[in-house]
Amino acid sequence: MNGNIQEVLLDISENITTEEKDAMIFLCEGKITAHDTENISYARQLFHCLHKRGHITQEDLSLLKELLYRIRRIDLLTNKLKTTKEQMERDLKQRAHISLYR
Repeated sequence: MNGNIQEVLLDISENITTEEKDAMIFLCEGKITAHDTENISYARQLFHCLHKRGHITQEDLSLLKELLYRIRRIDLLTNKLKTTKEQMERDLKQRAHISLYR
């Protein structure tokens, strides 16, 4: 992961509450292991795990964007990732990483 994306992930993680982190972990079921889940105390650890497993990359931030959308952090989505709510709604119609049943 290059420095730029690391800075963005750190910046986002510093704005995520414990409840939001827990919600994102729930949404990531199947993308991370139960063992990984036990070791995640902070959002930055979740993002690192998702990166390590190839779910968040410099080239593809779609899962991160979807997680922020699903936990209703449109402010972070817009301010940090330059993606609007409307863009996400269009993108999710074509390709969602997370089941609507989660």
